[in-house]
Amino acid sequence: MWSYIENVVVDVLTRHLVAYPQLKSATIRATQNLLARSKKQSENHVRELVQMEMIVDYTSNPEYTKNWASLMAQPDCLMEVIRNASQPSLINLNGFGQVQVGHLRQKSSMVEQAFDVKMRVTVYWKIVVMRLVDSLAMHLLFSLQKLVNHDMVHGIVDELMGTQRGGIERMLEESPSLAGKRERMNRSIKLLKQSKDVVANIMDRISADGQFECLIGQNRFPLVSHCRKFRFVWGSGKKPRNL
Repeated sequence: MWSYIENVVVDVLTRHLVAYPQLKSATIRATQNLLARSKKQSENHVRELVQMEMIVDYTSNPEYTKNWASLMAQPDCLMEVIRNASQPSLINLNGFGQVQVGHLRQKSSMVEQAFDVKMRVTVYWKIVVMRLVDSLAMHLLFSLQKLVNHDMVHGIVDELMGTQRGGIERMLEESPSLAGKRERMNRSIKLLKQSKDVVANIMDRISADGQFECLIGQNRFPLVSHCRKFRFVWGSGKKPRNL
């Protein structure tokens, strides 16, 4: 239930904060904290309700006496079947349907008392269920009204302008997903810079070798040209000529 409420509230806030992106993260964070606190309070409230029902068996509902009296109008039929073994052991009880009572004939002295306790527990349990349902529904509606009309406003203001940290720092605080994207972008930029330096070095070498070959072709370095000729002849096994 609270997960559904959180999804609805966050979705509504996200739509209303489209024009205010600087407030989105702080508002969503404050809302999630408030919802988590409200959920914890609801869990404690339900736990207290169950503990009260387990300890105290009380009701002032007039339907308890009315329904109990209606169910207790059947013991005459039940006792007649219990005492007369010739009758079918399967009887129809109001609120229970067909019930097998043949095994109760051996304990006929306790049947009336057990029947009374069973009817009281049955009627009281229905009242307990309705009381729990009503209490939980009222508590949930009250918690939502209080959350939307009171707690959310103060929670968002405290999140933005709290005393522990400045509001500007909170508004500029980036989300984990944005931090991950920024880190990946920085690594990409670093890799591009390294690639740029490597390409620049390669281009410098190509440019330098091209200029060197051009100068040799123009016979600007005759000694280097003669050395290359000498190396060619020496590598071929021929006797080098006088340079």
